[in-house]
Amino acid sequence: MITKGYFVTGNDTNVGKTVVVAAICEFLISRGNRVCAIKPVASGCVVKNNKLYSTDALTLMQHSSSKTLPYSAINPFAFKEPISPHLVRFSAYAGGRSSGAVSGVIFNSTFG
Repeated sequence: MITKGYFVTGNDTNVGKTVVVAAICEFLISRGNRVCAIKPVASGCVVKNNKLYSTDALTLMQHSSSKTLPYSAINPFAFKEPISPHLVRFSAYAGGRSSGAVSGVIFNSTFG
């Protein structure tokens, strides 16, 4: 059951959101928390094995305490083309179904 969540945002790309989220994860993990960071929407993704991957989302996976969550749970909406998040319409992230693997979720996104 997820008991707490944080939403890290910035007003542009490349302002350090992923670095901040990774640091928050490491801090919380060092205090005994089970956390996972997600990037619900990512653009400018790379193709690997016929699937789209965000380098930011892969970084967040490395700094999460749960190593069993699938990539699609970390980054459910991936786009190859660089596109502004406000142009992407998507349904709310269906998180909260962590099966006890984590006790918190940290969102990483850009809004401007």
